[in-house]
Amino acid sequence: MLAGQPAAVVVDLSRLAFCDFEGMGALIGAERRARELGGRLVLTGARGQCARLLHRTGLDRIFRLLPGPAATGEAGPPVAVPRGSTQLVTSLT
Repeated sequence: MLAGQPAAVVVDLSRLAFCDFEGMGALIGAERRARELGGRLVLTGARGQCARLLHRTGLDRIFRLLPGPAATGEAGPPVAVPRGSTQLVTSLT
């Protein structure tokens, strides 16, 4: 996703049922790589355990967090993503 150097990669976490520290580490690595390439990693739809983990670790202050699903057709209004972004929608349940 980062190879094309988009302004942002939007990762929709709304279907993510569980995320541990290893998963957060992967997101941190992706954010670091995106910044090296002049972009950002944007998270959307974080809820439940994942949202709590982001808050408790302080990562909610590092990542740009958007509410709700990112234009996936799920309940709720679509989220406006940054211009020049690439969206990655998780298929994890």
